[in-house]
Amino acid sequence: MPGIFTSSRQSRRRFLRGAVQSAACITYWPLHAATTDKAEATSRRWALLADTHLAANRDEVYRGSYPYKNLTSIVPSIKETAPSGALIVGDVARHDGRVADYELLKSVTKPLASEVPIFLGLGNHDHRPRFRQVFPQSPDSGVRQALTEKHVVVIDQAPIVRIVLLDSLRRVNGGAGELGAAQRTWLQGFLSKPKDDVPVVIAVHHTFGSGGGHLQDTTQFFQMIDDAPQVKAVLYGHSHRFQFSRRKGLHLINLPPVGYAFDHAQPLGWLDTEFHASGAKLTLKTVDPKSPRSSETKELDWR
Repeated sequence: MPGIFTSSRQSRRRFLRGAVQSAACITYWPLHAATTDKAEATSRRWALLADTHLAANRDEVYRGSYPYKNLTSIVPSIKETAPSGALIVGDVARHDGRVADYELLKSVTKPLASEVPIFLGLGNHDHRPRFRQVFPQSPDSGVRQALTEKHVVVIDQAPIVRIVLLDSLRRVNGGAGELGAAQRTWLQGFLSKPKDDVPVVIAVHHTFGSGGGHLQDTTQFFQMIDDAPQVKAVLYGHSHRFQFSRRKGLHLINLPPVGYAFDHAQPLGWLDTEFHASGAKLTLKTVDPKSPRSSETKELDWR
C-alpha cells in the first residue's frame, strides 16, 4: 500500500483528524497549513524521490552504488528545504521487500518524518504484507472507498495542488505493473466528479508502454487523463532515468533514482519541487553535490 510515515506529534494529530484508512481504501490527507508568508501561500514545496532500493545490508553495493549511503546523504538536505512533505514513488526496498529493509528505511528517514509526512508508494520490488508490518494502518475507521489489493492516497493542498498517489504493484519482483480495473474505476470517478479547478498531479511507480516491464494498462490510464483538464502532470520512476516529456500538453516527469542507475550517465538524487497554481519549478539535487547536473532546474507551465 502507499504508506504515510510521520513521527511528529503535530503531524500525528493532523493525521488522526484528516486521514481515512482501512485494510483497503482511499486515504485522504488534507495539508492546509496556516501561514502568513505570502510566498508560502501561493506555492507548496515538495521533495520528490523514486527507487530508493534500500536493503537491510547497509554495505550492499549494486551497479557501483550504495543505496544506504545515498539515502542517508540526502535526508539532511531534504530536511533543510522544509518541504510540505516528501513522496517516494515506489521501489522503496531493494529486491523483494523484506521487513528489515523497511525497518531501515524508517530509521534513516525518521529525522525527516519528525518534521513532515513522508508518503510511500509501492513498486515491483516492494511487498505489501511485509510493508504493513513496519508501516501499519491507522486505527482511524473511516473508509472512503474499498479497493481490492490496491491503495490510493489523495494529498490535498488546495488551491495549489492535489497529488494522487496510485498503486501499480502487480507482482513482487516482477517487472510489469498494473493499476487494475477497480483502481481505474475509482480514478475515473474521482476525475469526473464536478469539483474545483485545483491542479492534479498523479504519481505512480511504473513507466508507460506496451512492453513487459511497463504499466500494463497504460492505454486505459491515458484514456482517462488525456482529456481530464485538471490533471497537469504525472510523476513516475522505475526506469532509473531523469527526463521530461509531454503528451497532449500533459507533463510526464521521470524522477531520478536514489539507489542506483542502470546507466552511469544518469544522475542519482531527488527533485526539490515548488508547485504553484500555474505550474512547477523542479530543481535536481544530486547525491554527489559535485555532479555537473547538480541544481539543474526545469520550469513547467500547466496546460
